[in-house]
This record gives sequence, C-alpha cells and structure tokens, in this order.
Amino acid sequence: MIKTDRGVVLGEGERAELSSRRQLMTVKGALFTVGLFSGAYLGYALASNDYDLNAQWPSGIAIALAAVYLIAMAAGSFLLRNRIDEVERLNTYKAVAFAGSAYMVVYPVWFLLWKAALLPEPVHWLLFAGFWLALIGAALFYRFR
Repeated sequence: MIKTDRGVVLGEGERAELSSRRQLMTVKGALFTVGLFSGAYLGYALASNDYDLNAQWPSGIAIALAAVYLIAMAAGSFLLRNRIDEVERLNTYKAVAFAGSAYMVVYPVWFLLWKAALLPEPVHWLLFAGFWLALIGAALFYRFR
C-alpha cells in the first residue's frame, strides 16, 4: 500500500491503473500537439496563398509534414497498442471500419460519375476530411451508445 499526497492509500492495482491512465493521456496529448501544430501550419500556408488549393508548396515542407504524419501514426499506434483496453480497442476497430466503408462507398461512386462527366472531379481534401469526420462520429457513437 502506498499513501498519496492527499492521504489516500492506493493498492498495487490502483497504482498501475493510475500510471496507465497517465501514460495514455501523455501519448494522446503528444499526438494532439503534433496534429495541432501541423494543422496550424497548413492553415497558415493556405491563408498565405489566399486559400488557393492549387498553389504549389515547397517540397521540403511537404516531405516534412508527410514524415511527421507517418511517424505520428506509427508511433501512436505502437505506443497505444498496450495502453487501451479490449472494449476501447474493439470500438476503435468498429469506428475505423465504418469510416473506411464510408470512404469506399463515396470515392468510387464520385470517381465513376466524374468520368461520365456527371460530377466535378473528386475533391481529395474533402474526401480526407470526410473520412476523419466519419471516424470521429463513429468513435463517439460507439463510445457513448
């Protein structure tokens, strides 16, 4: 038994749970911070080009942002794999499957109708944003249902 600064006595399992939660919040906070700064830079770059989505970016910046994204996804997956419980993992799998299914329905249909000149060319950033919104919506649904 260990006594905390508030006088509460914690058992071994409670200490392990508290430590696990802290580690989980640290990893999620770091990933949030990386995403926040990357997104802020992207917003700044778009604003400085008068929101022209066809404007070219410096290749070094594009490579750096792609590398940051890939490293954050790989490191986040690696660090979170043992920090979440089975229920949260299953809910995450369901949310990713839903978002992937939504993307796999929308993009091919939009692409085919574009090739038939019935719709404009697919907007790639809109598809990407739609995937993430579907993922967030499904994650919230499975978490709070």
